[in-house]
Amino acid sequence: GLAIVILDADALRKQAVQALSITVLIYIFGIALTLILMAMWIHRILLRPLKQLRNAIVSLNSIDQFVMPEGLPNNEIRLLAQSLKSSTNQIKQYQEFLHKQAQALEVAVQDLSAKNTQLDSALSELHHTQIQMIQSEKMSSLGQMVAGIAHEINNPLGFIHSNLVHNIYYL
Repeated sequence: GLAIVILDADALRKQAVQALSITVLIYIFGIALTLILMAMWIHRILLRPLKQLRNAIVSLNSIDQFVMPEGLPNNEIRLLAQSLKSSTNQIKQYQEFLHKQAQALEVAVQDLSAKNTQLDSALSELHHTQIQMIQSEKMSSLGQMVAGIAHEINNPLGFIHSNLVHNIYYL
C-alpha cells in the first residue's frame, strides 16, 4: 500500500531555513577560504617579487650598481627587472658619452679662447700698423708739399739767377 504521512508545515519550514542557513554559511566559508588562498597566491607570485625589485632599486647608490634580485619568477616582473637593468646600462653609456662630449667641448673652448687671444693680438697689431701707415702717409704728403713749395720758390730764383748776367750786360 499506500502510506499517508502527515507532516507539520512549520517544522518543515524550520528545517528548510536551517538547511539553507547551513548551505549559505558553507558557501560564505568557501568564498572566504578561496579569497584567502588567492591573496596568499598573489602575495607569493606578485607582491614578494615586486618588493624584492623595489628593494634592489632603493638600495642603488649609483645607476651602474643595479643587481638583479635572485629568485624572481619567470614572468613580467623578471622582464621588468631585465628592462631596468638594460636601461641602467644605457644610462651609464649615455653618461660616459656625455662626459666625453663635455671634455671635447672643454678642449674646443680652450682652443677658441687661444684663437680669440691670437685674434685680439692681431687686431691690436693691425691697429698699430694702421696708425703707422697714416703717419707715414702724412709725412709723405708733407714731403711732397715741401718739395712743391721748394720747386715754386726755386723756379723764380733760377730765372733771376740765370738772367742776372744778361741784365748786368744790358745795364
